Amino acid sequence: MTDIVLSPRRVRLQTDERRNQLLELGSKVFSTRSYEDVSIDEVAQMANISKGLLYHYFRSKREFYVETIRADSLRLRQLTEPDQTLPPAAQLRTAIDAHLEFIRMHGKIYISIHRSGATIAPEVQDILEEHREVVMHWFLRALQITKPKPVLRAALRGWCTLVEGMSLDWIAN
Repeated sequence: MTDIVLSPRRVRLQTDERRNQLLELGSKVFSTRSYEDVSIDEVAQMANISKGLLYHYFRSKREFYVETIRADSLRLRQLTEPDQTLPPAAQLRTAIDAHLEFIRMHGKIYISIHRSGATIAPEVQDILEEHREVVMHWFLRALQITKPKPVLRAALRGWCTLVEGMSLDWIAN
């Protein structure tokens, strides 16, 4: 008698739901393993889908990586967007708390993005830059400044870079 091994049943999901599932999986995979150590075959197997379906959503492993980082950046933005009903100091405090909570929960992907992301895919630098611009816009909005002087813009940019560097240090230590 032959033993029959049944593979897990594949589940049909809506397009956006499947894409989000894959991006969540990408975040988990890329936070625990280097880009080079991840294979599309393995990701498809983990997602319980065919490799062809994964390529339907992402044309390449690199695109999958970039879109995973973009999704994590957007998630961090959503979590840290200041509550405009609060005074500016409270907005900053709650945004920083949300940022720290995100990196406490997702520190490995944060490290991966900031330390090697742009070397894997130059688009990652654009994602990081867009994130910094959004955060600077939030500061300026809270300060009710529409046209910042170059020195203020440089100070805000420096602050964003400082927070990133301190976050990386906090995760590591």
